[in-house]
Amino acid sequence: MPLKLALTGNPNSGKTTLFNILTGSNQTIGNWPGVTVEKKEGRLVSDKSVFIYDLPGVYSLSPYTSEEIIVRNFLENERPDLIINIIDASNLERNLYLTTQLLELSIPTVIALNMIDIVKKRGERIDTKELSKMLSCPALEISAARGTGIKELINTIQHAKQQKSIITDYLKFDIKTEKALYDIRRSISNDGVSLTRHELIKIFEKDNKTVKALKINKAQRSNIQKIIEKAENEASDTAENIIITQRYIAVNNICKKCLHTPASGKKSISDRIDSVVTNRIAAYPVFILIMAMIYVLSLGGFSKSASEFISSGVFKDGWFLFGIGAREYAAELNEYLNDEKTLSLNKPEPSEYGIWIPGVQSMAKQILKTVNCNSNISSLITDGMLLGLGTVLGFIPQMFILFLCLSLLEDCGYMARIAFITDKILSRFGLSGKSFI
Repeated sequence: MPLKLALTGNPNSGKTTLFNILTGSNQTIGNWPGVTVEKKEGRLVSDKSVFIYDLPGVYSLSPYTSEEIIVRNFLENERPDLIINIIDASNLERNLYLTTQLLELSIPTVIALNMIDIVKKRGERIDTKELSKMLSCPALEISAARGTGIKELINTIQHAKQQKSIITDYLKFDIKTEKALYDIRRSISNDGVSLTRHELIKIFEKDNKTVKALKINKAQRSNIQKIIEKAENEASDTAENIIITQRYIAVNNICKKCLHTPASGKKSISDRIDSVVTNRIAAYPVFILIMAMIYVLSLGGFSKSASEFISSGVFKDGWFLFGIGAREYAAELNEYLNDEKTLSLNKPEPSEYGIWIPGVQSMAKQILKTVNCNSNISSLITDGMLLGLGTVLGFIPQMFILFLCLSLLEDCGYMARIAFITDKILSRFGLSGKSFI
């Protein structure tokens, strides 16, 4: 019988590298239905009956981005036989947040601690036995980039597919939150409905998709709302923020027991940066400064010159080869335009100042004039289509630099920190911190 595996993890955790190793050339690439997010499927090299799905990288299963919705829908609706949760071992605390959500789905799970070589270089150690015990699922060290630990992972997959995940005491929340979840379960289970912990938490977080899927009636919704409001009043926070806080408390406790660091007393570079970019006071000025820098890089300097070169040079009048003569021509043209009323000067010819290369619009006008094209059609082609195309393509340098900067922020982890510092403000408007960017 075919076995269905789902590869999940944070962005840049080495998930795709591991997928390529496990599947070799036995993979197909397309898009998920309705979105342009890449979909990868493949078969295990050593066992063609095992199908592997490389899910998009996400930080959580919250339904805010298309990637999160895809991962959540796949895991809830397709119910894979096994989840392989790829964790960047060098950022254990951040990656375990998603792990806590995956374990609540009651799907057999294997934790693959990737980039373990980086952890060892730091002189740190992760107690995989203790981590397995606390999470109640197998956890092992691998390095996808170096190809180490892959055989052990494949062997673990074969034995772990029958093992259901269990929510241990280490993954449970505080007494008040657990009491609220228990009350919600009791108010719904009267109808014989069996709820997973994942569904319970989503109801507590006021997730409409889960409420509709479970067909909770009006009386039950009213009762649940009272339970949630009571918990929110006691915590002086929103239900969603309560769960987020409780998850981080659980993750922090796990890291304290499993992650052993050298007793140097010195903070890592990442911790020192975090102390500034997530600081209660300094975080916002730093964020505004970084966004302003991206704005300047995207719209000024090189990107502005490149944009003008495409729209006004390549697709309009033309340009000087290597820019030789451009400054002299611009000065003469400016003098001519200022003196246009007296008509004492002749309009300068660009070819007299350097090697002039005509633009697309300029050449098209000459060609259409040569073939005696109708003036209206000529104007439509040159002033409408070609000029419009040049204007649109002129935005490419600006968009390229903008998305390059945002990608760099994503790769270094700052985007997740932006979401963290803006979440509390935006939650008052029913939005996630991820909505800001």
